[in-house]
Amino acid sequence: MLKNQVATLAEATGLSLSEISRQAICAHLADPGVQAWIKNYKEKAASD
Repeated sequence: MLKNQVATLAEATGLSLSEISRQAICAHLADPGVQAWIKNYKEKAASD
């Protein structure tokens, strides 16, 4: 189902699948919850 949605998005926008993936990853990494998880992970790794 997600594969079909991404294919439809690619067709509608003219973007490549790799560009859609890149944008999705960037948006995910910009999420404050993900940023907090990354920060906590780095702090834990530094203290180990």
